[in-house]
Amino acid sequence: MVPLGYRVVGMLGCVMYGAGLFVSSWLTKDQGDLAGFLIGGLAGLGSTFLFLTAVVPPLEYFTKKRLCAIAIVRSGQVIGVEGMLFLYFHTRLMEDNSLVFKWEHNFRYQLIPLGVAFLCCTTLTPLELRCSDSRESFAGRIIQNLDWKFLKDKLLYLILALAFLERLGKQLVLNRYKDLIDTVDRANSNAKGILSNYPGLGEVFGLGLLASCCCCRGWKTKTVLITLGVLNIWSGVAVCLVPTTNSFVIVASCGAYIGLCKGLFSSLIDNTIPDTFGNRNVRIVEGALWLAAGIAEIVLIHVQDAIFDTYGSRIDLIKASFYVGGGLMILTGKTAIITGCQMSKT
Repeated sequence: MVPLGYRVVGMLGCVMYGAGLFVSSWLTKDQGDLAGFLIGGLAGLGSTFLFLTAVVPPLEYFTKKRLCAIAIVRSGQVIGVEGMLFLYFHTRLMEDNSLVFKWEHNFRYQLIPLGVAFLCCTTLTPLELRCSDSRESFAGRIIQNLDWKFLKDKLLYLILALAFLERLGKQLVLNRYKDLIDTVDRANSNAKGILSNYPGLGEVFGLGLLASCCCCRGWKTKTVLITLGVLNIWSGVAVCLVPTTNSFVIVASCGAYIGLCKGLFSSLIDNTIPDTFGNRNVRIVEGALWLAAGIAEIVLIHVQDAIFDTYGSRIDLIKASFYVGGGLMILTGKTAIITGCQMSKT
């Protein structure tokens, strides 16, 4: 993104994302390896390109209303995902079962919003970082436009570690949240569809709160870390307790609170990047955060497999996933608070 600008990166992301999903929707079960490459490789890289194209410009070009812009951008991502989930469940809850929204339909319909996103990307100003010599090579422009001193800052690696732990813990819980819904007494066919959307609704609420609230726009990095640490600790405690209950209200509230903390964490951390690491380094730091989150997703697969191999019954599997995920959230919270307190001393 540093040498190419937003327009080219966004357009490439739309093409890669759409091609990966569309081609994989026509594959059979015998072509699983190719589908894995198209979805996890091509489409995954394209979605990262596209999302960075949406997130990085507000970080670089907004000052007073930067947090509001970030919250709006991230809420758009969540609303898009929740919209597809609503369509998925709505077709299954209809009395007329002739309309069924299958996964292959999901992949093909993605071409509609991606086409709109492609048109939006074509109107973006490239917004390339200024370079003293336009004849610089591709690698030379990257080296020249970045202040590599920030790589010596320990805070960068602590924030990357927090992003890794936060994604690993919350995603481990959210992946088993639907299984927990099945154990709730009131989890009939209608309630299941409603409950599964509570994390997304909580995340949208948290992002909307950030967009409309003025109290946290001027927070320093240490204040953000301490606040997020407290929220993550409470989230971890709630996650560890919720598998022992059979209450509809408690399960729904826990899901909404996890989503709320997820939205607050991503937006508040993003908002601190320009002030903490410099405006010139926003793109590489934001990319590093996404790299840490991607590594967490890979590790998550092995963690889930280990839990599955250890616990045979479904109830024990759900409890173990929530206990491990809750422990990781508490660890994330403690690490964030310690980091924030150390910044206060220095």
